[in-house]
Amino acid sequence: MIDIARWLLHDAEPGQWTRPDVEAMCATRDWTLDGDGDAVVVRTGLPTGDGVLRRAPDGDRYIGLSIPLSGPHASAAEASDAFRRGGLRLHKPEALGESTALGQSIAVDDWFEPRSPWGTPFRQWRREDRLLDLRFEGALVAIALQPRKVVEERRYERFVSTTPHRASGFFLARGGANSGLDLPGGWLVDDWEILRDQLARMLTDLPTVTAALGTTVSFRLFLGPTTGTTAFVDVLSRDRLVVYGTLDLVPEPAALGWQPAEGEPDHTLGWRPFILGRLPDWYASGGGPGMVEGDRLADLIVETALAAGTARPDKAIVEFLWRPERFYPKMYGLSLDE
Repeated sequence: MIDIARWLLHDAEPGQWTRPDVEAMCATRDWTLDGDGDAVVVRTGLPTGDGVLRRAPDGDRYIGLSIPLSGPHASAAEASDAFRRGGLRLHKPEALGESTALGQSIAVDDWFEPRSPWGTPFRQWRREDRLLDLRFEGALVAIALQPRKVVEERRYERFVSTTPHRASGFFLARGGANSGLDLPGGWLVDDWEILRDQLARMLTDLPTVTAALGTTVSFRLFLGPTTGTTAFVDVLSRDRLVVYGTLDLVPEPAALGWQPAEGEPDHTLGWRPFILGRLPDWYASGGGPGMVEGDRLADLIVETALAAGTARPDKAIVEFLWRPERFYPKMYGLSLDE
């Protein structure tokens, strides 16, 4: 599969992504196209299964060739483990090298974005004319070749026309490589029910995505009527998700569902103190891939913010606690001040 991934990234020639162009490209590996319509089967003869060629919305060209690496998988934990192992193999110098970006796909378009029951992690290698993504597709882990300009322009256009809080996802871009990933922003959520929904969707999938990517995403939500120096919530995710609270402004945290915290949070999850020597007093269990009750945790965080005296959700502030070296994090869908 490393040979196929290298060919897709460096040597495959999809031309203008018309059917004759893609057929000619596939013929160099003795692959054939079977059928017509929005999703054409690509007969590869590979032990991992046949690929899929997806048609563009205008119907004249294609916008993605996906080749499965593993699956179908039975659970989020199984799929995220297979994804992580695939990513480790592909980012070796003798394979594709370090990926340009990684994250959770910002799902704004049924045509261009993958779908999965467990979230949408991606690890992406980018060249001038193409994108190569490692990603979930349904219950499979696959690599997908796409025309860069078409996909990135479409994503931008769709994001502009989408209700802001319906776009959810994040990315970590290496150096200045976020051109084409970054999207118009500036909208802040001003409704508690919208924030509750955003948090639920994000927290449900977050440990699956971070486990698949082998990275940490951790952030702090400052609550309260001021900057929240004595009311903040830490959300930490890697191979599991945990939530901690420092809640001096909240009268009865236990009544909201918080449990007393014991000991220091795991630093491998990206935690660091805000006040030197101060450890979180409260804890809320999360879980590993596929095990998080996002609705419950979202309710807990929103009710905690209200109890701390936060007048509006757009008065909360988000701070990233940890980022990979040389990568810059950006999150969409949370829509709070960063």
